[in-house]
Amino acid sequence: MEPKGKLSLAKATLVRKLHQKKHRDELGLFIAEGSRVVEQILENRRITVEFVVVREEPDGHSDIGLGMDADIYEAGHSLFVELATTDNPQNIFAVCRTPMPADTSDLLNSDGVILALYQMSDPGNLGTILRSAAWFGTRGVFLSTGTVDLYNPKVVRSMAGSTGSLPVASGYLAIFLEEAKKAGWRIYLLDAGENSTRLSAIRPGKRSVLVLGSEAHGLPEPLKETYTCVKIEPAGDAPHVESLNASVSASIALYRLTDHLRESGATRTK
Repeated sequence: MEPKGKLSLAKATLVRKLHQKKHRDELGLFIAEGSRVVEQILENRRITVEFVVVREEPDGHSDIGLGMDADIYEAGHSLFVELATTDNPQNIFAVCRTPMPADTSDLLNSDGVILALYQMSDPGNLGTILRSAAWFGTRGVFLSTGTVDLYNPKVVRSMAGSTGSLPVASGYLAIFLEEAKKAGWRIYLLDAGENSTRLSAIRPGKRSVLVLGSEAHGLPEPLKETYTCVKIEPAGDAPHVESLNASVSASIALYRLTDHLRESGATRTK
């Protein structure tokens, strides 16, 4: 598909607004930047792409974005750089429709693993963790109040095209965990404290919620006093390091829980 023409002033103004969360929320739109991210979103067909913007090239375009099933517009170099969300942008970004958020009942009405995040503030970490959640086939994700915006451009880039692949609900974590417990879900808080159980020692059921805290402050004490805390222990001869990165810890724990489900023969209800 060839570009339809130059990016209009109205569309350029729209893109500028999407750099701010308040406008993303008001308009129900977000920016996905980078060739692989845009291609994956279009291939997955779970996110509506409103239009695609490519940087105008003096010698014509490469194949980037031109075979996509979406309206494509060109922007000159200076305008494209101004509208992009990175300092050294690739030659393409898309304006996408924000999917409807999930309800907590959407997450709790079938078996599997749910990932719950408490006040995660680093957008790169959040995006990488959500990408891992999609890779390991989690049932869905719950984001507490105070967590970085799911459609922050860096979160979207870090998700590498997996945006929209999982149901995501949000709200107060304590209330969600109470609902999950009543519905028969086992709650596991990832915490490196002395009293935490080794992750490898637990035998999770067919309904498990994995909870991760903020990078700086971890999880609230009342939650740690209420639910089972688990930790990832280093190898006995490993050199001393302070801790694992949040996204690495999440990936290890998600693999452990989802792998146990597969080994036990539990199946997810679609």
